[in-house]
Amino acid sequence: MAKSPLYRQLLVVLWKNCMIRKFHWFLTICEILVPVTLFMLVVIMRAKLPDLGKEQVNIPTYNEQHPAEYFYHEKFNHKYKIYYAPTTVFTTRLMQNVQIVFQLSNEAVMGFATVAALNSYYEKHGPDEDGMMMVIFNNLTGDPVPKQLNYVIRPYESHVHWETNTLFSKSQQYIPESGSETYMDTGFMALKMALDTSFLEIASGEKAPVAITMQEFPYPPYKNDKGLSEIFQSFLPAVTVFSFVFLCPSVLKRVIEEKSTGIKELMKMMGLKSWMLWLGWFLHAFFVSALSVFIITLLLKGSLWKVEPAVLEYCSGSVFFCFLLLYTAAGITFLFAISTLCHKPTIGVVIGTALWIWTDSILRTFLGKTVNMKWYKKMFVSLLPNTALYHGYITISLYESREVGVSWNNLFTPPTGGKEDVALGDMFVMLIVGMIFYTLLTFYIDAVNPGPYGLAKPFSFPITYIYDCIFKRNKSSRVIDSGDVEVFREYCKVETAPNLKPGIQIKNLYKTFGKQSVVNGLTLDIYEDQITALLGHNGAGKTTTMSIITGLIGATSGKVLISGKDIKYHMGEIRSSLGLCPQHNLHFSNLTVMQHLIFFGMLKGLSMENAAKEAQILLTRMGIAPKKDTLASSMSGGMKRKLSLAIALIGNSRVVILDEPTSGLDPESRREIWDMLLSLRGSRTILITTHFMEEADVLGDRIAIMDHGRLMCYGTSMFLKKEFGAGYHLSLISDGNKTNNQLNEIKQLVTGIIPKAVLEADSGNYITFVLPHEAKSSFSTLFEKLEGKKAALGISNINLSVTTLEEVFLRVGNMVLKEENKSKPLELGSTKSSSRQRLHERLAASTSVRRKGSKKTKLQLWCLFKKRILVAKKKWFIFLCQVVLALVLTFLSVFLGDAVHQMTDSFSSMDFNLTRYGETTVIYGGTDSDGELSKIMQHYDRLVQQQWSATRKTTSVSGEILKEGVANIQFYNQHMVVAAEFNKTSSGQRIVNAMYSNSAIHGAPISFNLIMNAVLKGMVGEEYSIVAGNSPLPVTQGEYVEEASEVEVASLWLLLFPLGMLFLTSTFVLFPHMERVSNIKQLQLMCGIRSFLYWISCYLWDLILYFVTVLLILATVRIYGFVFSKIFSGFNEIGALFVILTAYGFSIIPLAYLFSYKSTAAGAFGAFLMSNLFTSNIMTVIVMVMLLSEEWKKMGVVLKYVLSLSPQFGLTFNSVQFAKKAVRNYNWNIKSAEIRQTVCQFRYNPCCDGDDTPLCIKYKSYFYGDDSMGLSLIIMLFSTVLYFTFLLFLETNIVHRLWDKFLVFIYNQIHRNRKPKGHDELDSAGHEDVFSESKRVYSTLHKEKNENPIYGDETEDLLLVHNLQKVYWGQKVVKGVSFGVKPGDCFGLLGVNGAGKTTTFRMLTGDQPFLDGEARIHSIDDGDVYISKDSKRYLEKVGYCPQFDALNEVLTGREMLRLFAELRGIQEGVEEEINMWLHALGLEEFADNLCGLYSGGNKRKLSIAMALIGSPLLVMLDEPTSGVDPIARRKLWDTIHFIQSQTIKPSIILTSHSMEECEVLCNKLAIMKAGQLECYGTIPKLKEKYGQGYTVMLKLKSCINIVVNHDDTDSTASQSQPLSANSRRDTNLASGDSEEVKNLMLAFENKYKDLCTLRDKHAGLLHYHINDKTKKWSELFKEIEELQRKHTIIEDYNISETSLEEVFLSIARSDPKPAAEIVKCLQQRKFHFLWNFSIIGQGLNFVAAQSARMYLFNFVTIAHKNSHLTIYEIHICNLFVTVS
Repeated sequence: MAKSPLYRQLLVVLWKNCMIRKFHWFLTICEILVPVTLFMLVVIMRAKLPDLGKEQVNIPTYNEQHPAEYFYHEKFNHKYKIYYAPTTVFTTRLMQNVQIVFQLSNEAVMGFATVAALNSYYEKHGPDEDGMMMVIFNNLTGDPVPKQLNYVIRPYESHVHWETNTLFSKSQQYIPESGSETYMDTGFMALKMALDTSFLEIASGEKAPVAITMQEFPYPPYKNDKGLSEIFQSFLPAVTVFSFVFLCPSVLKRVIEEKSTGIKELMKMMGLKSWMLWLGWFLHAFFVSALSVFIITLLLKGSLWKVEPAVLEYCSGSVFFCFLLLYTAAGITFLFAISTLCHKPTIGVVIGTALWIWTDSILRTFLGKTVNMKWYKKMFVSLLPNTALYHGYITISLYESREVGVSWNNLFTPPTGGKEDVALGDMFVMLIVGMIFYTLLTFYIDAVNPGPYGLAKPFSFPITYIYDCIFKRNKSSRVIDSGDVEVFREYCKVETAPNLKPGIQIKNLYKTFGKQSVVNGLTLDIYEDQITALLGHNGAGKTTTMSIITGLIGATSGKVLISGKDIKYHMGEIRSSLGLCPQHNLHFSNLTVMQHLIFFGMLKGLSMENAAKEAQILLTRMGIAPKKDTLASSMSGGMKRKLSLAIALIGNSRVVILDEPTSGLDPESRREIWDMLLSLRGSRTILITTHFMEEADVLGDRIAIMDHGRLMCYGTSMFLKKEFGAGYHLSLISDGNKTNNQLNEIKQLVTGIIPKAVLEADSGNYITFVLPHEAKSSFSTLFEKLEGKKAALGISNINLSVTTLEEVFLRVGNMVLKEENKSKPLELGSTKSSSRQRLHERLAASTSVRRKGSKKTKLQLWCLFKKRILVAKKKWFIFLCQVVLALVLTFLSVFLGDAVHQMTDSFSSMDFNLTRYGETTVIYGGTDSDGELSKIMQHYDRLVQQQWSATRKTTSVSGEILKEGVANIQFYNQHMVVAAEFNKTSSGQRIVNAMYSNSAIHGAPISFNLIMNAVLKGMVGEEYSIVAGNSPLPVTQGEYVEEASEVEVASLWLLLFPLGMLFLTSTFVLFPHMERVSNIKQLQLMCGIRSFLYWISCYLWDLILYFVTVLLILATVRIYGFVFSKIFSGFNEIGALFVILTAYGFSIIPLAYLFSYKSTAAGAFGAFLMSNLFTSNIMTVIVMVMLLSEEWKKMGVVLKYVLSLSPQFGLTFNSVQFAKKAVRNYNWNIKSAEIRQTVCQFRYNPCCDGDDTPLCIKYKSYFYGDDSMGLSLIIMLFSTVLYFTFLLFLETNIVHRLWDKFLVFIYNQIHRNRKPKGHDELDSAGHEDVFSESKRVYSTLHKEKNENPIYGDETEDLLLVHNLQKVYWGQKVVKGVSFGVKPGDCFGLLGVNGAGKTTTFRMLTGDQPFLDGEARIHSIDDGDVYISKDSKRYLEKVGYCPQFDALNEVLTGREMLRLFAELRGIQEGVEEEINMWLHALGLEEFADNLCGLYSGGNKRKLSIAMALIGSPLLVMLDEPTSGVDPIARRKLWDTIHFIQSQTIKPSIILTSHSMEECEVLCNKLAIMKAGQLECYGTIPKLKEKYGQGYTVMLKLKSCINIVVNHDDTDSTASQSQPLSANSRRDTNLASGDSEEVKNLMLAFENKYKDLCTLRDKHAGLLHYHINDKTKKWSELFKEIEELQRKHTIIEDYNISETSLEEVFLSIARSDPKPAAEIVKCLQQRKFHFLWNFSIIGQGLNFVAAQSARMYLFNFVTIAHKNSHLTIYEIHICNLFVTVS
């Protein structure tokens, strides 16, 4: 059955995610095991801790029935003062009766004429110390006895909290006689009973006709589950939230990383639907969570581990499994919604983790009283997954307490039966609704805010989409016709092509970033099935234009149509046929090369088998097949470019966008890419940008040149050359010793023969003349003269070509600069432009002064601080958010745990009306035979129903209450508030018993109020009633009214406060990580900064920021104490908190630095956050549980001190201890002397003997005693030293060196019979020059070390490098490299991608330790400095431009240069130095822009300026002009040439893939291959050795078909096969060369029979080498001109002597040596080596074992192919590979 495309896409995404999970196997295990471990801890606590167990009570509990006298005498404080108002005859009479009841003096009862007078008295005198009560009478009618008694009691007593906003007790445990205890114990009920009975007596005119008693409900038999509420309301919600907090980094980090790097858009461009990408990520996280949930369910049900009691005894396991599963699913979609709001993974992880925890702890604190909430409000807040989780756990706990449990049958039945209560099924619904809501929110925000890449849709797009669907509006855009094209500027030249069909149309395209316009009204047609080259200087807008075309970023205005479809509306359709190779490599860091291609191939619709086949073809054609199983992140820059290009081409993309695809590639690889692209001509529309003009000329059917976002010219190569060309170009390359006299002689010679010749360029060793067409007849004479004087004029190479594309580019650039239609030719003799003269004047007039010694160290330290200040200014918002987060969480820790904040304002009023409890059930009954009682019962029934409750009459009220409790205990607790008994004794006394619930806080006064109203109406009259309420007096500011709860406060300080500090300190990971990964840290160390100084500067700055935050935190706590309570605001508490935070700050910062060694910022941040969350919350809880258990207490103490080495654990544990002791001390301090005496009778503590005793002081101290923090804080401080020691140990590279030594041991075991190559044992064949240089270097170093040489000789080497070696994963990548560089020389180190050039550079710059070898720099001041002995002094003499730009992207270019100038000791004249280099490299326009916004080329120029500033003795440039436009490249060449002519001549080491650049700049060069030097010498010597004669390049017209071929030495010869079965190529190309090409080749080869060799045969290009030393230039020129006249298919030609590029290609294409040595080793050593290797492997870490397996596997494969192993031996090898 065929799979649908969508299903196949889903499988592809899941496959990719599985590969990533496979790489991060440890994190996956943590995601599974951490939740399981935490829930296992809950199971153990439930089984082992007595306070969380169960206790069975088998008989009902009956409470005593209390008469009124009991309350009058036992429950009333007779020291109370009673005030009342207003005074009337009735109120005075009533209060006199009350006074008599309580037997109070006249001073104790005081009346006021008005309520205002009473309030005025209270405000003046304040509350009475012994307590007081006010009685405010309302609605008095003036009657002697009113029909309604309406009053409010306003009590006041210190330390009493009137819970007028709370209806039920928080405790789920039953405590007899505790119902309405506040009303009972304060005398409130006594006063109410006295008032109501007095009114009854006054109204009836006689003594109360009935006796009224009060009784608490009887309680049914029950299991007293002491831990039920704690487990389900406290432990399980917190444990669940923290268990799945790992979803935050797992989901947010990876999702936002893909968005921020642009790879998400790349996948979408490859055909992946956006919703499919989200679904893939959802399943990626969901499957792992589901496994955890399954194990957790088994644990809680006791299925895996039989413990008693089980956490879930009665709940259905399948219901609980589905509940947690829905919770995790809702949580994932919740995080998805958060991810759409963030564009940086670190910020996303912070915000996501904070919201994840906040929505649990904070909302749970605020919503803890959800029993008071309406049903719809509970449902609404349950949109948050953690709130739904809390409500769900509450429901489960209520069912568990009923010993019923939640099942599928009662899923939608509330556990208490209440109308406002939620059922677990309601939470199921809300979790599903939440998933839908967050999913829609994710899709919407992702569409309108796609991040730095992607096209943003308008905010109203859903409405527009619905409108279009309803009215079937056609959104397809029209094709732009020629009438729409705007009038170009006069100098804009465009070649029309009316017969070609546009594949891509760009119309009036604009793009601005801030105020800067990057694309400025661009209009351009790119034609189908052609290759269009888009050229322009750095920052011209090429990459931005491509990004808009591909949908990576959106345009400010304008249109782009691809195949007639507007990208704004049809991007989804367009992307299925779109391929992109972006300027910067977009790869998954955890996928291999082959996995990348398979993934993107399957996204394009290929099956896995076909994708693998096409991937293998592409890898082979790209030359990276050996790297197919290598992680993309570990490859060289050139290899990554090849992979990016392969990704763009796989899957038969019809439109291919290539942004500098060959940047960083060696010439051989570049030509391979050309072949591949040319083979696609006619079948795909290709848009390519490049800075190689030769590449654009070879590939481009049409060429467009941009400048400042505008189109300058557009047409075929011939059209542009015709418009902008000036004739022939004569290029002369000097031998490196060119003098001004020689230059003048050359000029005189050329202009003497051809007067109209123009000197176009004089850059370094490169001299170019423009020769007019009409002077052709004089060319032969000119060549004869030049050939005759080559040696005298210092000419090493002559090159002649017609107008080149580079000339066109330069001329267009000059037009823009001068704002003229044509560039004016240089006057004769004007060898330097005015800008060049200004540059040289600035370079020569540099007046900068360098500091040395201690002055330089101080300047460097200040410079490092200044850098951090600048960064802090640019990123102030991020740090401010972290500080505010820490302050908010600190405030919440204090605020939420403080009781006084609820009492600082007036208490709310509480009317004694049953409606406050909603719909309840009231049971009553009694003696019906008594008429009076029967009448009272009827009124009681009516009153209850009027107050929205149902009545139930019975003969036995207590029995019915017990029966209801047995049936449904939660209904009993929540919906049975009052009851009544109406009985008559045998003596005839009528007794009315007001019964009330144990759990309803206000049950007693409401029950009594109902009884009194029924009695009044039944015995006095129906018009009589009593309305009463409670309105507590406000508490005076600063006075505490209730003891704080140690448990609640400690919980907040466990969850919130440490989290705020963790978020604050997590930012300290990011800056050093950024500097390390970008390599800017290494560049700073190369300025002479010691690692210790670097880390100390970071540490001191971070400490400053940290302590600023600490002071704000302490100020917040202190101010809160002034306004509210003083639990934490005392001086002792502030001091203790400061000590904790100080120890934490000192230790956590160096720990954060250790995490900066992770590969990615998001990975480092996430690892730091998650590991510290684990140690803080989880390990703290574990240790506390162990300390509570006598069995584990000793182990808990040891574990506490060991874990104190973790700063986060130390902070969390000590914060909890601090909070508990602060609460304990505060509660003791607020107790009165009487209360203290009572407490001491039951719980003695040292302070019972006095607060000033030494034992009490020690008891209250935070740093002494059994639960003190002193030792733990000392261990935390000690960990600071430990972490710094480890940090500096890592900086020494000792670990890398030891690892390399081990790999060498393995390498030597494998190559045991091979003699090591020393300086005198290099291969004799073809390496004489390399051998000679190695021997010279060795002899020089030996002489310097053993003798006292006389310095000052100009011929002495400034740099000597000897026998450099480096091993990666058991393979030597650098093998004995030796060379020397003299002052002022430019040494070129060339090689194919992966040859070892960058590794050599990294070793010479101290970035990588080398296995063996030495490097020495000689300076006049310091003499010889060796990298192995004094790396600091060595490195400070080196300026380094790394292969990848090392920039701090939040600083400007000027700030970066100032940083490195000052680090190199320049203090005076620093601005002049900066301006000089900005001008030298053409960065003045961008100097004050953030360098993160620079184009790729401008970043390279800035990196070069950073290497050159400060005039280092040695400058190392690793591919400095990669991605730099030709104009800037020549400016750089000129700058380098000039600085080499200064008095102090720096030596320059250069790697480049531009052979022209090397010929212009280098005096000597070496070519590396497979880690060793293949040749060494001057350029003329290398040309003489590797090639003699001439090179003729014939460029053919683009319509000519040609079969790609190479000479026999080309390892990539067979490349004409299609990419896959789906590839479409021109049939002529497949059939063979055209007749014209064959005739041309035949004519050329006949002309130079036996003298010419076809070196290269690309589509559109023939490359011949004429090996005739006697042939003269003059003869050859005439012959090629004649050939062009006869064969019109020749569009252009180039004649040169043997070029450096030919030498390079000759060496690069030489056949590699066979792997005979490996086979020989396996033959001779057999398997005793394998046995030894396996024994060694057992002691290795995982990485080493993995390395060994890979290495052995390669050997087995080679040997198997060569049939050198028996089947038995191969099985042994395979077995070893598998087992190891």
